[in-house]
Amino acid sequence: MAVLHAAPEKCISSKLSALVGSGYDPVDLDPARYATSDVIVRRLEMCTDLAAIPDGTYDVVLHLHVLEHLPCALAPVLANTIRILKPGGSFIFSVPVYPGTTTEDLSPDVSAEDRLRRFGQEDHLRRLGTLDFPPLLESVFKAHSEPGEYLVDPDLFSSPAELEQAGIPAALVKAMTFHSLFHVRKRSASETRGARMA
Repeated sequence: MAVLHAAPEKCISSKLSALVGSGYDPVDLDPARYATSDVIVRRLEMCTDLAAIPDGTYDVVLHLHVLEHLPCALAPVLANTIRILKPGGSFIFSVPVYPGTTTEDLSPDVSAEDRLRRFGQEDHLRRLGTLDFPPLLESVFKAHSEPGEYLVDPDLFSSPAELEQAGIPAALVKAMTFHSLFHVRKRSASETRGARMA
């Protein structure tokens, strides 16, 4: 199995490395941040370097809270991500999503204080909205992935009783929020042929 893990959190990367072995590929724009990590992280710039990765390289691409930091248009990044997946592969990601429409400012001249005020964190470049982020995902992924919702149902991981015990409102996790988890599965070769014939 081959797994690309961008911005690899230490608590996840050590477990994935042990599970996947030599197929685990942790990457980040600044590998020096992981000097004390158990895994060796190589440099990868999501905005430019994904385009050089051959089609169908990975079984899984994973990143959590990365898209809101990227200083480039998201559609090409998302398209390259689905392209580098093997048929049947999975793209798993999280991103904060807020009510309303997306706002962004990719200018390097915006101050950290202004980014905090506008986007919720000093190093965020955008605030993705519930009204236009799902259509963006659909427009990028519809030709290459399973149809349907991309938002992961929290019931797959926990029961309503467990959510209640943890103090997490079920209504909150059922909707897109700043903690939403998304899963996109690339169609297999046979599914792609069937979709073209339909």
